[in-house]
Amino acid sequence: MTIDRSSTTEQTLDAELIELGVRFEPLVVQYYAAERRWSGSSAQAYDATADALHAIHNDMKPLANAINAASVASIAGLRVKALVALWEIAPLCKGDTEFSFDDAYPFQQLFTAVVELCGLKDKIAATGCKLPNIGLAYDDADEELDDDGEEA
Repeated sequence: MTIDRSSTTEQTLDAELIELGVRFEPLVVQYYAAERRWSGSSAQAYDATADALHAIHNDMKPLANAINAASVASIAGLRVKALVALWEIAPLCKGDTEFSFDDAYPFQQLFTAVVELCGLKDKIAATGCKLPNIGLAYDDADEELDDDGEEA
C-alpha cells in the first residue's frame, strides 16, 4: 500500500507530512533492496553495496527528522510516521532477518504520534507524566556507518 493523496481532509490536515512521506517511501523501498543486496553480496561486491546503502541512508536522515518533528492529525500522517519507525528498526547486521527492537526511540516517536492523533495529550498531562522529548533522530554528529552498515 502506498500513501493515498486522494483524501482532501487528510491532505489538508497533514499536507506537509504526507508530502514528506511521498518522498520517504520510495527511499524505504530502495533502502531495503540495497540492504538485501548488501546482505547477500560477495566479498568483491560488498564495498559497493555498502556504499549504496550508506548513500540511501544519508538521503533518508533529513526526511526522517522532518517527519518525526511534524505533528500528525490523520491516519495518512500516522502511516508516514510508522514508515520511519519501520525503517529505524531494520535488521542491523549482514544476514539478519529480524527487526531490531532494542532501541525504544522509534517506538517513543510512534507512541507520541498515536497520542497526538488520538487527542490524548490532555490525558497524558492529567496523569502527571510527560511524553518523551522527541528530538532529532539523526544529526550531522551521528557516527558514520562502517562497511558492515553499522556505526563506526
